[in-house]
Amino acid sequence: AFSAMMMMMMMKLSLLLVASLALLTTASASSFVVPPRPEHAAAPYPQWAHHHMVWLSNDRANQSSLIEYVQEYVKHDIAVGAVDVDSRWESGFNTFQFNTDKYPNTTAMVDYFHSLDVKVIFWITSMIDNDTALYEEAVKKDYVVKNGLGQPGLLKWWHGHGCLLDYTNPEAVEWWHGLMDNVLKTGIDGWKVDGTDPYIMELVTPKGHNGTITYREYADLYYGDFFDYTRQQLGDDRLIFSRPVDGVDPIFLDFSPRRVQFMGWVGDQDPTFHGLDEALKRIIMSGWDNYTSFGSDIGGYRNGPGELGRTVELFTRWFQLGAFSAVMENGGEKEHRPWMFDQPGSTTIVDTYRTFTSAHMQLVPYLYSAGVKAYADGHSIVTPIATYNDTKSRIFPSTYDYLLGGDLFVSPIHDNVTVWNVSFPAGAKWVSYWDHTKTYAGNTTLINESFPLTTYPVYSRAGAILPLKVVNDHLPLFGDESSADALTLNVRHPLATGEVVERDVEQDASEHGGLGWHVRYSFDGHVFSINVTANPSPLIVNVVMPEPVVGDVKVVQRTLEGTVAVPPMPSLGVMARKSVGVVCDRSTKASSQSVFVRPHAPHLGVSLDMYF
Repeated sequence: AFSAMMMMMMMKLSLLLVASLALLTTASASSFVVPPRPEHAAAPYPQWAHHHMVWLSNDRANQSSLIEYVQEYVKHDIAVGAVDVDSRWESGFNTFQFNTDKYPNTTAMVDYFHSLDVKVIFWITSMIDNDTALYEEAVKKDYVVKNGLGQPGLLKWWHGHGCLLDYTNPEAVEWWHGLMDNVLKTGIDGWKVDGTDPYIMELVTPKGHNGTITYREYADLYYGDFFDYTRQQLGDDRLIFSRPVDGVDPIFLDFSPRRVQFMGWVGDQDPTFHGLDEALKRIIMSGWDNYTSFGSDIGGYRNGPGELGRTVELFTRWFQLGAFSAVMENGGEKEHRPWMFDQPGSTTIVDTYRTFTSAHMQLVPYLYSAGVKAYADGHSIVTPIATYNDTKSRIFPSTYDYLLGGDLFVSPIHDNVTVWNVSFPAGAKWVSYWDHTKTYAGNTTLINESFPLTTYPVYSRAGAILPLKVVNDHLPLFGDESSADALTLNVRHPLATGEVVERDVEQDASEHGGLGWHVRYSFDGHVFSINVTANPSPLIVNVVMPEPVVGDVKVVQRTLEGTVAVPPMPSLGVMARKSVGVVCDRSTKASSQSVFVRPHAPHLGVSLDMYF
């Protein structure tokens, strides 16, 4: 009875949402202060691509250990948005039949993770090993790629000996899809599609159903089929997790086709600072090659000496990099749980990990908006500061610094040090991500700047619009738990030039049909004016001034009935309960520069002026 009641309530809420969206899309412009964002192409991927993902290596992963692993993160108040089920979940490679000794009830496991709003992906490749019953069937029916002599192209790879599925044979693909369905019916959210595709080059002249097949043709079919068929069966909110650029010096390959690469990692590295260098090299190359969104295995995938397998300094610098990458994912061999790197009686590392994970999760609307635009424009979320003009400068970039989404500057620390030189890109003023009061001119350099293990060289472009999702006070600069229902539009140190600054903010298709927002503001040194298109979601405008704000800030909002004053509120919590207001926090120098506004009726659009 309770389930039926909840189902009825959900149906009613869904109908109300559909009705409100219908009103937004059919009402005339005169019904709004600022009309909804004009019709636009649907976002090509779901927002969860940017959520914090964790996983266990296959020697430790099973149904109970994975559930316990995620629960440990939750217990430590660290947000988890996805989990990867590593290899050896199958009865063999690659049968799509569950190893029930390790995963006795996979559907129940997937359902449990979904109840926590955690997505689930499964490791996979297109290798069919010769120690499985499927191998004989696949060879007999000509479903595998052959060598130049027309024989099954048996290959030695890291999980045995096998042949690659022939994606150029329609019957083979249909057969493969029937096998995939056994896993898809559990409701998984995607696949970690691992890099076995280059093995096809060992066959020299590989033959498919239609003749010789090149590496590029095979890779495009391999990654493309897992992406396309999974979406065909389960919907467009599904993804694959795959490599962009990877390789071995001096040979590097573009693995996935760009059209399906919204969530990736740059291969397997050693748990050393040299391994971190190698990851950064591939991140820069992937940016140059215009892959949309990717990260790296925090701490390095491979095994290292000692009980933990990596040093605390290496692990910390790598998770800090991960937090300011498009994809933050943590997993691999030996230890990756942040609380295990603390000394007895200390919580410094887990506290720092929590802060950086919160920073990453706050940035999800920013990363998603940047990713959608990058994909449409044929670019990457990562814009390397370095350029290259030959093989040497490509393999050995002059710097690993990069812009993340255009308005964040990251200078990765890739050595075991606590001081770092930071050279700021020209053409902008830069604000420390961790301290509103610290600004730096473009085309200048900080020499031996202190960066203890609790902080990292990240800066935002002054005057940029940063769309954020703030759900707690782990990084209190941008709000607290009372901001959780709203999109926060943060503008730090708006430039007093009077010029218009604008951006599109994307919204997941599950939220108001992906309606999103268009935001534009100007500031003349006295009046900050902002317009935001109509959207049913609550909204907070957070403006951080270059100097402490003196006295009250007058905020005037235009409504359909005329202008109204937005009332001052004593705190963000009170403002949230009232659903409207303006808050000026005077508790610290940094917070005294910050003003928060919850405008009236964002579903009608927002147009307001803030007087400083």
